Amino acid sequence: MDQTFKDGQCDILYNNGSHIMQSYVMDSHDDLGINAPPENRVQLQKVVTCSPVSTAGRTGTTSLTGSNTTRRNSTGLLRTYNFGPIDGVSDYTYAYNPTAISDNIGYQITAVIKADQSGWNPIQPFYRADGDVSLFLFAANSVQYTSMTLDPFFLALYNQTNINPDLQLFYPFNPVSVIGCADQYIIKNPNKNLSTTPSSINDLMIASEQININTVQFVTMQRLIEYVSFTNTYYNVFGSGDNALKQSDRISNFLSPAPPFGQWRQEVQGWFEIGLARLQASVVEYAANSASLGSNAEVSFPDANSNTIDIWKSQCANQKICNSGKYQTFSVFGLMFVVCFGIFVVLVSIRLKGQISYFRRRGDNWRNSKREVAYVADDKFQLQRMALEERGYIGWYRADKELPLYEGGALIPHPELHDTTLPDGSAGKTVIYPMNMIDHNMPNTGSRSSSQTRQPDLTTLAHEQDRASTNSASSNQAALPNSQSPAEPDPHPEVPVQPSSDNEIHPSGRTTPSSRQAESSHIDDQAQAQASQGPLSGPVSDEIVDQMTEGLPRLVANTG
Repeated sequence: MDQTFKDGQCDILYNNGSHIMQSYVMDSHDDLGINAPPENRVQLQKVVTCSPVSTAGRTGTTSLTGSNTTRRNSTGLLRTYNFGPIDGVSDYTYAYNPTAISDNIGYQITAVIKADQSGWNPIQPFYRADGDVSLFLFAANSVQYTSMTLDPFFLALYNQTNINPDLQLFYPFNPVSVIGCADQYIIKNPNKNLSTTPSSINDLMIASEQININTVQFVTMQRLIEYVSFTNTYYNVFGSGDNALKQSDRISNFLSPAPPFGQWRQEVQGWFEIGLARLQASVVEYAANSASLGSNAEVSFPDANSNTIDIWKSQCANQKICNSGKYQTFSVFGLMFVVCFGIFVVLVSIRLKGQISYFRRRGDNWRNSKREVAYVADDKFQLQRMALEERGYIGWYRADKELPLYEGGALIPHPELHDTTLPDGSAGKTVIYPMNMIDHNMPNTGSRSSSQTRQPDLTTLAHEQDRASTNSASSNQAALPNSQSPAEPDPHPEVPVQPSSDNEIHPSGRTTPSSRQAESSHIDDQAQAQASQGPLSGPVSDEIVDQMTEGLPRLVANTG
């Protein structure tokens, strides 16, 4: 397989050997798309060997006949090339008219294949029983090159005189150059690890009997043999004219740069790759319905019989195709799984936070959960509530929830930019809410009724954790300290107080110590006046309770 022809028939002038092209082992399922389980698959391998062929001793002449003999060819002779006769046509293979060199004719290439496909009967040593032999006869005609080329297929060694003395042109050395190729095929049974010997198309069917294939594999092999018989090297060139040559793309006005050495290898490599692409396309076309059959036509399977007709039909519906971008495949199960699992995660995340908070809040235990209090207090809405209460916006309920609600008398404004003094003593800017002057001295119940208990705020919850040793009966009294008795030192001395028109307001929004002392003295006077009237026999008014607890942590807004 390393030589195209025996007995030294390859052209050795500026040639360094044959060119062997071998495909990888093509699986009928993975590479050609004939969908089948592993036990019904076959494999195909293609091997093509090409080489330039010497024309020495293979040329002759023949008379040119016709009414324009004198005008076209003064000698009346054609140059013939004899590699075997063409059945019923001539006793030579190809005839060339020498006047074509001056007739402004471009590249011409003619292909012949041995008798069973095109009528050519190759003479020895061009006949090979183990392959399909084809010849490609190429004439450059009027095309000339701007420099010398040593490629054996496009050989140009001598220049000629031109009208422009500064431009040297080289004309073809051989009027006709020849390349010969041998196509061979191998069928493999992957289940038995058996394969045929390299064979021609006609011998491949007989050789397949030695690899022990089943009926489905036999039908698949019949299809592949049908396809490769029309995708061999001969059919890849036949009918294409000069478009079969890559070098023809470089020609302009019958002038071309010199082909690089080894250009003939690039040409035959292109023919081989075209054959593989056509093979894959032919397999796909088997299942394609590209023609309208009408009412009087039907699809037939010439190689089918009563035992294989069902297999031929089933393969019409079992053809895989390559995704060219127009079609997208996806798993419906995978898509639904992702959607359903995503919805499940979202629902769990929504409910999980509430469930954890519920178990923490069962009974009064949640009051002792610093994690729960810190979690709620760190929420952005709670931080905003604290900032607004600092500026006098009272009237909040749901103060222990993530979303506190405001029902005070004033509208909450946008924050404002104010001048301030930075820790290093320099001037700076700070953002604070404007002071609320409407809700001052209002009962801290918002629009809730006076009989509705207000939710404890988070500052009270923090104090309750530090005072967990006290029982729930005394906790309400601890939230309303007697101004006459000594009070327990407050661990948070900077508790915000409700502003009044008499308070001194610091730029940060907190009352100054002097204003807190004056307000505390005012509350003490009211408490003493109430005590001088005797023991409390009725409910304490909301106004007094609010004034006594103004600025202090508290659990309830009203007592009765």
